[in-house]
Amino acid sequence: MLLQRAHFHVLNGIAATAVLTVAVAVSLADTPLQAELLDESGPIESLSAVGYLVCAILLLCFQRDRACCKGAAFVLIALGLREMDFHNLLTTESITRTRFYLSPDVPVLEKSIGGGFLVALAVVFVHLIGTRFPGYLRALRRGEPAAVGVAVGLSFMGIAKALDGLSRKLAGIGLKATINTVEIASVWEETLELGIPVMFLAGIVAHQATGLRTISGARPVGTT
Repeated sequence: MLLQRAHFHVLNGIAATAVLTVAVAVSLADTPLQAELLDESGPIESLSAVGYLVCAILLLCFQRDRACCKGAAFVLIALGLREMDFHNLLTTESITRTRFYLSPDVPVLEKSIGGGFLVALAVVFVHLIGTRFPGYLRALRRGEPAAVGVAVGLSFMGIAKALDGLSRKLAGIGLKATINTVEIASVWEETLELGIPVMFLAGIVAHQATGLRTISGARPVGTT
C-alpha cells in the first residue's frame, strides 16, 4: 500500500509538472501560435472540457452506486459544459449573469431552465461540501494521493480565477498592467484551467487504484 501511495504521489507530481511545462512553453511561443492554442475552440480549451467529462465518466463507471460520486460527476459535467460555453450557447445570454433573469427580453422558459439547472448544481455542491468535505480534509491531512491531487487542482482553479481579468482587477486598486503582463496572465489562466481536470483525473485514478475512500471520507483498512 505504501508503495502504491508513493507511485501515485509521483503521478501527481508528473501531472502538475506537465501542466506547468505547457504553461511555460505556451508563454514562450510566438503570438500567432499562442492565439491558435488559446482560442476558444483551440486545443487547450477543448482538452479542458474533455478532461472534465472523462473525470465524470470515470466516477460514474467506478463508483456508480455511490451518491457522492454521482454528485461529483454532475459538478464535473457542469464545469465541462462551462468550458464549452454552454452557459450562453443555447440561451439568449449567459445563465450565470443576473441580467439574464431580470431582462424582459429573455423568455420565461429560458429563465426557468437556466435557474433550475443552477439551483440543482448549488444543491448538489452544498450537499457534497456538507457531507464529504470533513472526510476529505482528514484524507488530505493524512497525505492521501487522491486528496492531494484534488487539492492541487483546486489550487490551479483559484490561481486561474485570480488571473482572469487581471488588468481590470489591477485597475480597481489603481495599478495598470502592461500588455505583456496581460498576455502572460491569459496564457497561465487558460493553461491552469486545463490543469484542473488533469489533477482531478490524477486524484480519481489514485482514489480507485489504491482503494482509498477519500471522497466519502472512510479510512482505508490498516490506517488510523
